[in-house]
Amino acid sequence: MEALSGEAWDLLENTPVKDIFEEEGYKLVFDILDAKYQEREQDELQRAWREYFYTVTIRQGEEFRAFIVRLETSYRLLVAHEVELPREVRGWFLMKKLHLDATQEALLLTATQGSLAYKNVVTGIKAVFPHGKGDLSRTNKTKDVFVNEQLGSHHII
Repeated sequence: MEALSGEAWDLLENTPVKDIFEEEGYKLVFDILDAKYQEREQDELQRAWREYFYTVTIRQGEEFRAFIVRLETSYRLLVAHEVELPREVRGWFLMKKLHLDATQEALLLTATQGSLAYKNVVTGIKAVFPHGKGDLSRTNKTKDVFVNEQLGSHHII
């Protein structure tokens, strides 16, 4: 309570002091402050989506290993909201976020034996590019076409 001032203090102004001084009174203080200031779960989930898919990008000169840690940290927030992507999607997404050129992608896919499973892609990156760094000067202008076959139907994505 001593650290509070302004609007936060006003929120707790009418809370009985005896309630605050109880053994777990600090929880009451946090509950009142959370009700006012904590990000709504829906807003947090939208922020997590935006962060994972758009905000987290490799920086010029950033090591691949450091980028993987940042991307995994971002993904954990999605998992906390019970959103999990298929392992192949995560692997493909990681590979694309590294901005590899066609030759580097081919080397990586050779190392993973064509697997896009996230764990395999991470292992392949560490094996093929142990000290790899982001190079944003490359622009990958290729267009990709994806076909999803499931139960005999075709969906072009």
